[in-house]
Amino acid sequence: MPTATTAASPRPVRIKQEARRAASDTRLIAAGIRLIAAQGTVATSLSQVAKEAGFSRSLPSERFGTKLSFLDAVVEHIAKWFHRRLAERLHGRRGWAEVRARIAQHLDGAAGSTEATRALYHLYADSGGATPGLRPQIIALSRSFHAGFADAIREAQAMNEVDAQVDPDRQAALIFATVRGVAVQFLADGDRRRLRTAERDVVALFERVLCKEIA
Repeated sequence: MPTATTAASPRPVRIKQEARRAASDTRLIAAGIRLIAAQGTVATSLSQVAKEAGFSRSLPSERFGTKLSFLDAVVEHIAKWFHRRLAERLHGRRGWAEVRARIAQHLDGAAGSTEATRALYHLYADSGGATPGLRPQIIALSRSFHAGFADAIREAQAMNEVDAQVDPDRQAALIFATVRGVAVQFLADGDRRRLRTAERDVVALFERVLCKEIA
């Protein structure tokens, strides 16, 4: 009959195995982000990902199955990173302060993690053409960004910061489109000073259009 010590021993082993697996998965995804940022999704193969991460050629297929499943995992990884950073930035901000914080996080994300942002924009573009299987994941991510802005605008209306006649969904779409355009411009020119100026200009523009006087 096993003792309490021997009976309990498999659990720590499993935990270590799961931790090692999670760490290797993260390395594979990080390698994928680097490659996609550099060359897009079409030119990136699972064997390249394995080599970049320092693993055997077969490991990405063993872990993720297909290339599309791997790309979905990359999108999910980037999205979770963004939402973690956003939650830290929001820290109780509501209404128009939340709208400003969301704009800042989208642009800070581009400046602070240029490689991941570049990879994400490749994923966006390729979902509409070369890799259509990505569309559901990319659409869901875009909708989550849009919904965040729209909900913050609604709360700003409830707080009497934004005019009640404003359509939150339409304005959220405009804000998100503007922010994406600024981020793409930064990816093209790498000018951080211009990015910061653009962030202030975007906030000021939509404040003029949407907001009542904010004390």
